[in-house]
Amino acid sequence: MRIDLGCGSDKHANCTGIDIQPGKNVDIVHDFEQSIPLLDDAVSFVMASRSLEYSRDLLTVMREIYRVCEHKALVCILAPYSRSALHIANPAIQTYFNEYTPFYLTSKGYHRDLEMTFGFTPNYIPEEAPGLGFRLLRMEMFYFPDVRATYKIPDREEIRQSLIDVADEVMYHFMVVKKPVTNLECCVLAASKLEEPNRIAEWRRRELSTSATSQIPRETFDNPLYIELAEPEDTGSTIKPAGKPPSSAAKRKGALKMKKGKKRSRLIRVKSVAREGGDPSLQRNTSASHVLFDIRDLYIGAAWRAIRQSGESDGSIG
Repeated sequence: MRIDLGCGSDKHANCTGIDIQPGKNVDIVHDFEQSIPLLDDAVSFVMASRSLEYSRDLLTVMREIYRVCEHKALVCILAPYSRSALHIANPAIQTYFNEYTPFYLTSKGYHRDLEMTFGFTPNYIPEEAPGLGFRLLRMEMFYFPDVRATYKIPDREEIRQSLIDVADEVMYHFMVVKKPVTNLECCVLAASKLEEPNRIAEWRRRELSTSATSQIPRETFDNPLYIELAEPEDTGSTIKPAGKPPSSAAKRKGALKMKKGKKRSRLIRVKSVAREGGDPSLQRNTSASHVLFDIRDLYIGAAWRAIRQSGESDGSIG
């Protein structure tokens, strides 16, 4: 089952619409802030486009989303960014979202990887620890038109931290985790083509159309980060010395290969994925706006840290 929470008149494709107000596209009239009237593990996809900001208790809503979702279900959230005067002034908005929101929607055991990526360590009192099994796959910022026209991608991240009215919206893609998953599973899913609100998909088409007819270099809209993954994680495999570059033969077989972009403002773009077992290749050149969240640092970095720690403990690396 697929659901759209707070669908209003723009219900996402192939979803059951849930909204507090009746309407043409609303299938279930219900206040999802109180509960979601569905059985446990019944949902494979959740769309929440510009609806969760009106929740007075976001954690309660996220616990309900987690309850009704099956393992590896996807959750897409589009919300107003917190540092915008327009959103701050809106008395209807009860909850604000920014780049630190994922810390408060994921389990504490997953925070170390987030901390390595964002350089921020949240502190909880026991009653506030969420304990929810979400994994962040993507986080994207959408900037106001004048900012996009004036500042390049790396500069937008810098000014967003110090000025208001830079970013307008933020979009997250989470995976619901109820059973063990590997970093490779998360990485492959994060780099694939994920569903997003209709309005965002239309915006991307306009941006790509504009870039194709303008003098703006293609790199302004595409990501300088390339990822090639071929082999599943295997803690029992031979551990190579840290820092040793892969051989040409290893590269041809699909070993890890990356080119760094600037800072963390990157897009995710999969060059190729060729794994044993005949898994289908991912979408090529996945278009995205500005993916602030760096899957390389989070998932691939976490995998290599685990391998290094294992090697150090048994003397394989030295």
